[in-house]
Amino acid sequence: MQSPVSYGVDSNDCLTDFNDAWTSFAAENADRDLTASSLVGRSLWDEISDVTTGHLYRLMFQRLRQGAPVIQFRFRCDGPAQRRLLSMEMKANADGCIRFEVTPLVVENRDPIPLMEAQPIESEWILDMCSWCNRIEVEGGRWVEIETGLEAHAVFEGQATPSLTHGICAACEAAVFGMLDGPDEDLAGTVTLGPWLPA
Repeated sequence: MQSPVSYGVDSNDCLTDFNDAWTSFAAENADRDLTASSLVGRSLWDEISDVTTGHLYRLMFQRLRQGAPVIQFRFRCDGPAQRRLLSMEMKANADGCIRFEVTPLVVENRDPIPLMEAQPIESEWILDMCSWCNRIEVEGGRWVEIETGLEAHAVFEGQATPSLTHGICAACEAAVFGMLDGPDEDLAGTVTLGPWLPA
């Protein structure tokens, strides 16, 4: 993912268009066969499975449509063999349409993590992963990088293979709500979700 990914929704939150960089990124990373033509006209909310994440995006949309000039934040979108820190920028126009631009900031290679491969695994053992910082929850309610978390859970040491489910950790949730609770001018600053930054 080198070029910025760009896509949009209309005033009813239905997806309208995707640039070529989005198409390339989806082909390389999606856990199902995603094409721009299959998504145009669909509600964005059909594509967001986590209730809290959906709620936070609705709050962002509300702020933008009420006149906030821009919303910016940094978030994680990792692949099995990469950590990726991305920048999100959202803007609304006078008609209530919203434009998203996602720019890669840092890509760091790592040893592949099979659990993060695109093919879903059916399992009764579920690990919680934050959709915003890509950490997983371990004992005591701590959220750690997936390598540390898998070691803490002793994954693959004679146990069944777990499935990943996505939500949001308390730190990222607080950061997003904190951003949205501030004045409009603060939304143009950059909030970094999760603790990871490149060494």
